[in-house]
Amino acid sequence: MKTKRLPVKYKALVEDFPNAGPRPNITGMKRKYYGKDSVCVTCGAYLYKVVDNLDDKRAAFIYNLAK
Repeated sequence: MKTKRLPVKYKALVEDFPNAGPRPNITGMKRKYYGKDSVCVTCGAYLYKVVDNLDDKRAAFIYNLAK
C-alpha cells in the first residue's frame, strides 16, 4: 500500500504504533521490516506502521485522515 502523510497535529493518534525515524528510508523499511502491503503513515519526520491491514477501525480512521 501507499504511504500517506499525516499532519503533525494528529501525532497523538499514532504515537503508540511501531515507528522508524527520524527520516527513515521508507522503501527499505517496508521491504525489510514491515512488508510491502503494510499500512504506513508519515507524521513529521517519523514513519509509523499502523497495521498490516485496514480491518482495525482505529487504523482505518488514521489512514483516512492522512493525505
